[in-house]
Amino acid sequence: MKARNHQLLTIALALIPSGVLALSLLDADVRVALVAASPAVLIGLLGMALSMAVAVSRLTGALVSAAHAAVAHGDATLPAHSGVAEVDQLTRALSDTAAELAREKKFRALADAERTHLFASEHAARQLAEAQNHAKDQFLALLSHQLRNPLSVIGTAIAVMDHEKVTPDHAAKAYAMIRRQSAELSRIVDDLLDLDRIISGQARLAPQRIDLAAATRLCLETLRVSGQLDQHTFSADLTPAWVNADPARLEQIIANLIGNALHVSARDGAIEIEVNDADGGALLVVRDHGQGMSADMVPRAFDVFVPDDSRSGPVQGHLGIGLAMVRKLSALHGGTVSAESAGLGLGSTFTLQLPRAA
Repeated sequence: MKARNHQLLTIALALIPSGVLALSLLDADVRVALVAASPAVLIGLLGMALSMAVAVSRLTGALVSAAHAAVAHGDATLPAHSGVAEVDQLTRALSDTAAELAREKKFRALADAERTHLFASEHAARQLAEAQNHAKDQFLALLSHQLRNPLSVIGTAIAVMDHEKVTPDHAAKAYAMIRRQSAELSRIVDDLLDLDRIISGQARLAPQRIDLAAATRLCLETLRVSGQLDQHTFSADLTPAWVNADPARLEQIIANLIGNALHVSARDGAIEIEVNDADGGALLVVRDHGQGMSADMVPRAFDVFVPDDSRSGPVQGHLGIGLAMVRKLSALHGGTVSAESAGLGLGSTFTLQLPRAA
């Protein structure tokens, strides 16, 4: 019996952490008393040992899992109050560690998001600056070309007039060439200076009540007399629509919208013009069937220094500052202007909307 009791005692203590060591540390008399105890006592002790082993095992497992979660994610679900001071102290330490790791994780996530946003913003700003510089370089190159052409013609005409054998007829033709090209140079310079005044807010308006349809009709007649409409087909549906506008600036808006349609249309291309009094105000619609615009060009059609590289044909060599002036002048009159295009080769539609006169 003593041998069996000793075996049961050993098993009971072994179920408790450090139980084997505790057995070796027991007083000799206590060990003798336990060994001599009845089997019922030892079986009870064995049951208590089993219960303690299960409880300690579960608590230890929960603490280990919580520690792993705290280290890995900064988020841990810790066991409730155990009644053991050392275990509860460890639990609080793990809870504090998990909270600190959670704060650190959140801070790092915010820092990463901010860094990503700053990098994206810097990249976008750099791309925009590069695009603007490229566009400005293109504009200056095109401007130089536009200025050089009239100057070359003027230089040639002067050489003809200086020739000792020049006839009166040749001299008259050379003089006409100088006059035309000088007017073209003056127009280019005036447009640039005017655009600068408009952009800087120095433009002044003298508004008066005027019929948008009549102003459009007058502009078309001026273009027709100058021969600029001879190579295109025009249709005009002009309904009276009264607005408060500066007559000279309104003419400039209309002429630039029609001039843009002329530049982007091929020979014999159709151009449609409409004026009507809509609910939102007076509308001028200029529709061409020319080069059209790419999707990314449409929202930038009125920007300064933004030539459309996707276009080809008649529009090449055109400075393109007229549309920028249209947008600025429209805004000064309290109106808006918009552009639409179904794509390259499918034409464009420009719509001017001005407040209706009272």
